[in-house]
Amino acid sequence: MTGERKVCCTGHGLISPSLRFADRLLKMGVSVTFCTFSGLLQIIKETIPHGLTFATFSDGHDNGLQPTDTLPQLISDFAKSGSVAVADLLTSAAATGQPFDRVVYTTIVPWVANVANAHNVKSTLLWCQPATVFNIYYYYFNGYQELISSNKNNPLVPIKLPGLPLLTMADLPSFDELENESIKAIEKIKYIPIGPLIPSESLEKDEDGIMSWLNTKPKKSVVYVSFVRVSRLAIDQAEEMAKGLLESGRPFLWVIRDNHEAAKLSKLDELKKQGMIVDWCSQVDVLNHDAVGCFITNCGWNSTMEALAAGVPIVAYPQLMDQGTNAKMIEDVWKIGVRVVSFKVFGETQ
Repeated sequence: MTGERKVCCTGHGLISPSLRFADRLLKMGVSVTFCTFSGLLQIIKETIPHGLTFATFSDGHDNGLQPTDTLPQLISDFAKSGSVAVADLLTSAAATGQPFDRVVYTTIVPWVANVANAHNVKSTLLWCQPATVFNIYYYYFNGYQELISSNKNNPLVPIKLPGLPLLTMADLPSFDELENESIKAIEKIKYIPIGPLIPSESLEKDEDGIMSWLNTKPKKSVVYVSFVRVSRLAIDQAEEMAKGLLESGRPFLWVIRDNHEAAKLSKLDELKKQGMIVDWCSQVDVLNHDAVGCFITNCGWNSTMEALAAGVPIVAYPQLMDQGTNAKMIEDVWKIGVRVVSFKVFGETQ
């Protein structure tokens, strides 16, 4: 692979595994250009791999989101701007005599494959979820759609798919995130395992005093709580979490990414006396600290793999996308944690 040129295209949710994959390619002697929207570079916390080139573009919302913006419109604008940017990048590279050999893209930017194909450049999907989830998607679009769709309002109905553990509807991912025609078109899938895409080196920074605080705590005593941006807790859920943490009597480290949301907690002063609330931390460093005893998470795939590699037990609270399937694997297959079960009482989720 030495001397080849590749471009990685992604968006916010898959930035960390994409950067880690780019780093591995660079260490193999591959020239890598990382293409994403310009606003993302301002919020990247991940260590930038040495030698990585960036190609950024506007997502059409450089001045921030507006109250009238809708999710479908944001997705459409991103695809439109991104398609032009990737096409220009491929064209200009070819014009200089240094064409890209391959485009690597993630699930949230499926349009990249079409752009690459139009420019006769090979493309590869970087799948950043468990293979189990890919198989579920595949079976849904290839013979099992009626079975699954007819039971979508019955979370406890058992679903048996070839080669997978017995699942229930509550264990299945969402089915509105992939293009079904693309999945149907796959007659033979070739898997190339490359993970886990987790950092192998510590950030070695303690700007917020997090690691110093952890150093003062007994071994396996700290409860670590973190939810990704798209799965953040509603205020009533956050209040219940706060209540549980206080009643546990244990020290905790709680990542709340929006400081305004943290300020709304009714017992904030009590929480700060017992634990530490931050807006960001180096999760891999935290999970590998001896003081951390368990991890409360929505169990996105990155967090799941990082906890698994660190040997930290998980309390899984899945909310969307692949998280229900991850929670199933965590509790029933790998047996490395427990799952929070939600149920309705008088129409309210408990």
